[in-house]
Amino acid sequence: LTVCRTTGDSRLDWDWFAAREAAHEGRYVRHLHLAKPLCVLIDGHKRQGVILPPDHSQDCDT
Repeated sequence: LTVCRTTGDSRLDWDWFAAREAAHEGRYVRHLHLAKPLCVLIDGHKRQGVILPPDHSQDCDT
């Protein structure tokens, strides 16, 4: 899953990710450990996807 900042049709809540403690932080990668899993929904045919935070896990029961 790629988030493109230049096209304007992508949105990522960078503040949400920045507020989480990093298990490891390198030059290009910030590795997070979360108490609950993220919900990742991807439609490969439409080339669209969404990543929902753990507090929206009820939306992942599809």
